[in-house]
Amino acid sequence: MRKFNSITIELFEYPTEQRRLVEHALSHLFSNIDYSAEESRIESYYGPEIKRIEVTVKKQQEITALLSNLLLSLPEAEKKQLAAEAKKRIDHEGAFHFRISKQHLVDGQVRILDSGDIVKIKVRAATYPASPEKALRIIEEVFK
Repeated sequence: MRKFNSITIELFEYPTEQRRLVEHALSHLFSNIDYSAEESRIESYYGPEIKRIEVTVKKQQEITALLSNLLLSLPEAEKKQLAAEAKKRIDHEGAFHFRISKQHLVDGQVRILDSGDIVKIKVRAATYPASPEKALRIIEEVFK
């Protein structure tokens, strides 16, 4: 049974960052997974443009591999934290939202971080019709 419809990863590349470090950070999440990133440019209030990078994975095999990479890299205490906070991290459409530290990711680590230099992750549970309650059961099962 399919548990998830998609995973979307979103991050920002700032003018002060080196592109290769951002790509290196993504490579930790997407090891052994083919992906293509969509980029858009955002005007900064302070001048230089900021790049918004988004990757959406929809194939079940890639979703499974990406979740596995995340869960294997996430410390046990932080998995438990996500499971405990799951109800408030799921939106009305059944998507589970959390953020990880981009700086830790560059170093090959996955750590939960709610603000600052982050990578946003949205895991859309396969529920029909969209149901936060059903999504919660799926998320709690996977992140336990």
